Amino acid sequence: MANYYDYSKYLVSAVTPVPEGKKFSLEGKWKVLYWPFSYQEKEIIKKEFNDKDWDEISVPGPAFLRSPWESPSEDKDEIKLTHINPEDGCFLRYSFYLPQEFKDNILKLRFDGVYPCCRVWLNETLLGEKYSGLVPFEFDVTKLCRFDGPNVLCVRIYRKHPFVRLDMPRWVMGFAGIHRDVFISILPSVHITECKLDSTLDDRFTDGILRVTTNLRNSGCLASKLEVSVGVFDQQEGNQFINKVIEKVHIEPETVYPLSFTINIDKCKKWTAETPNLYHVVLKLLHENGQETEYCYKIGFRKFELKNERPLLNGVPLKFRGINRLEFHPVKGLVQDEEWLRKEVFLIKRANINGVRTHIFPCEKFVEICDEMGLYIIQEIPMDWCPDLIAHEENLFVFFERIRDVVCRDRNHPSILAWGVGNENMAYKEDERDKFMNHSRIMKKLLKQLDPERPVLFPPPGPLTNFKAHMEAELGDIGDIHYTLLPLKELKQTGEMTLYTSWEKKPGSMERYNKKVSLEELKNSGWSGVWFSSEYFAFGSIPELLEAPYLSQIADEPSLSSTLDTFTVFKERLRKEWGYMENDPTCLGGAFFNLKDPATGKEWGWVNYDEGVPWGILDPYLNPKPFYWILRSIFAPVKVQKVVQYLGEGTVYVEIQNLLNFTSLKECKCIFQESNAGRYLGMTDIWRELIFDIPPNSSRKVEIKLNSRTRKFLEEGQSVILRFTFLDPCGYIITVCDTVVNPQDKRKKGSTIIEPCEMGEV
Repeated sequence: MANYYDYSKYLVSAVTPVPEGKKFSLEGKWKVLYWPFSYQEKEIIKKEFNDKDWDEISVPGPAFLRSPWESPSEDKDEIKLTHINPEDGCFLRYSFYLPQEFKDNILKLRFDGVYPCCRVWLNETLLGEKYSGLVPFEFDVTKLCRFDGPNVLCVRIYRKHPFVRLDMPRWVMGFAGIHRDVFISILPSVHITECKLDSTLDDRFTDGILRVTTNLRNSGCLASKLEVSVGVFDQQEGNQFINKVIEKVHIEPETVYPLSFTINIDKCKKWTAETPNLYHVVLKLLHENGQETEYCYKIGFRKFELKNERPLLNGVPLKFRGINRLEFHPVKGLVQDEEWLRKEVFLIKRANINGVRTHIFPCEKFVEICDEMGLYIIQEIPMDWCPDLIAHEENLFVFFERIRDVVCRDRNHPSILAWGVGNENMAYKEDERDKFMNHSRIMKKLLKQLDPERPVLFPPPGPLTNFKAHMEAELGDIGDIHYTLLPLKELKQTGEMTLYTSWEKKPGSMERYNKKVSLEELKNSGWSGVWFSSEYFAFGSIPELLEAPYLSQIADEPSLSSTLDTFTVFKERLRKEWGYMENDPTCLGGAFFNLKDPATGKEWGWVNYDEGVPWGILDPYLNPKPFYWILRSIFAPVKVQKVVQYLGEGTVYVEIQNLLNFTSLKECKCIFQESNAGRYLGMTDIWRELIFDIPPNSSRKVEIKLNSRTRKFLEEGQSVILRFTFLDPCGYIITVCDTVVNPQDKRKKGSTIIEPCEMGEV
């Protein structure tokens, strides 16, 4: 009898690390045949099958891409895809020749991301199938590869599968195909099968500790002796050598040899989003025959903890100014090249965002760029809107696979701050709740065995009809809440909150099943007391409607129909919702919804948006909308007092707040300007640089000496403008702040006085 709860085989990675320079790419032009097929499957996979009349597509690339002019029919189901025939999809074929020098190696066929489902054949042999998740998978093809002629790779893409809703088809717009790298990795008979790098800090947050756990496999028929070394190099210092450990190994044939190393790095450079200091790790195998095999990684030393109801990174309180990110390109589907990804991360950082919650499992290149450029990631494991599937034990293998594949790929990356288990899941029926909760706890247990250090969230549903939503804190280390803060405020004010137990409505009532849960009960269940909002806001941001009256649903207030324009509603809502999170020390932060619009269409032309709404602050082509600039201003981690009083003697005192977590303002530049004529239109082009020694997470009143012209206007009773432009250590503008200086209270006739107001963004 099957033991559905046994996850032991999911405790090791399903893909093998690839040595440096040992990839044989299978990218290029592939032949494609779309369903319905005029041939049987057994004919299409034959090596001698004639595919010369088939169309060609680029791989990686979408085999299916939604037309911007496609208007959905009423029976279209974007969640379960019930409108799509289960056989619908395409066949892809690719012929390739392998060099003779690969003959004596282990060969693995690797796919880094196929969507949504596929079956794979090589030289007429079925290798297997994959219910995607956009995770990497591989097949051992050592015994199937030919060296005396062409190899024929056939991939059948299915546009749906039994678990397709886990992959958010409503956001993917039908982008079916091979979307990420496909290649053959060339491995020596003795190679590593897994490598876990735990790079953390000591208790004083001074020295780095690298723990390396790896497995050697000897797939050959002879015993082997080799030398295994692990070296650490400082990337910021031109890959300067730091430390190294060496171990000599004797490994028997057809066996696995576990190895572990610990390397200490004195006074290491710490990794944060503000200071993304990386180190190179090189794991080297020196074989008996003198051959070397190298595996290269980049790590960052950092320690993320939840202590005393506070989120701490490297011992410092952390605030996650985040945004949700969907993986897509308006022309290439789920394919994104490095140039596009770097532009995207650059724009994210320029918006004063320091973190991303992934919503569709991203390509590893995106994660690598976040490591390098400095962004925190809450990595979502693809399990969207599927509580009924979670409640049935025969489905658990799919969830176990996804947890393993996501965690094993990304756990070595310093940018990964925490794991989000799925999205908006809650038991459908009351009699399924116990199984749903039990299975969720089992999934968390597997995740914690794969990665004991990082905290876990279980993102809950947001408010809907007859459902006011709740904060999920029974399962997650970090409490999570979507699109409303009312339940959290209720918990803080009364010591308890309403927790919905299922989507099912009580008999004879419109109310869904719920219960009261106390703060003490939640903490006893394992909640740290730290909370996060992994989705908040949600706003249809259409630039052309900036001044249109807007019907706004504000989560913390009743629905209101207002004549306020879209621009104003956006600004006031964001200031209010983010302001609450920013000021609560138990809040890790939040992830605004959303960064960019999943859509297809022509730039500056008609665009077909998924879900029919342009949610993002960037358009599909990464052009910033006006809302981008509002968010950038409100998220600015430096704030300046808006109005001050002149007290004479050519000096003013202005309060400046530094909300950066790890950067002192003395490491930043401030370009200071004074108005030339007491009015905005008279701003001077003369500027000077000021240095403010204001530590992270603190504020100070600073003394500023004014020039003679500014003093003259003030003494004549005129208000003047001071402008502060703050640049980060890399030279990019963080924010621009204006301060009004009012003259002394001996008001002269015709003087201009501006009333005091709070500190804040422009």
